[in-house]
Amino acid sequence: MPKSAVFPYGITLRVKIAGNNLVLPVVFLESETAPRVLGREGLFNAFTIVFDEHRQRSGLLGEGTKEQHKVGKILDGSKSK
Repeated sequence: MPKSAVFPYGITLRVKIAGNNLVLPVVFLESETAPRVLGREGLFNAFTIVFDEHRQRSGLLGEGTKEQHKVGKILDGSKSK
């Protein structure tokens, strides 16, 4: 089966998330088979990102928040307090 061509188009998006002003490069694809998240630049270094693929949802945890701290403890293998 031949693969069809996918043509991306990109923009720079200015957003404010949890009080943080960010400038993010965003690329859109017209494809039903492309992954939901293709890139990380500008966002992953500003937040702890939680993905719940089963429920098709995600969350952004701000640096220094109690939620970010709890997730960090879980990922470190420690019990959350």
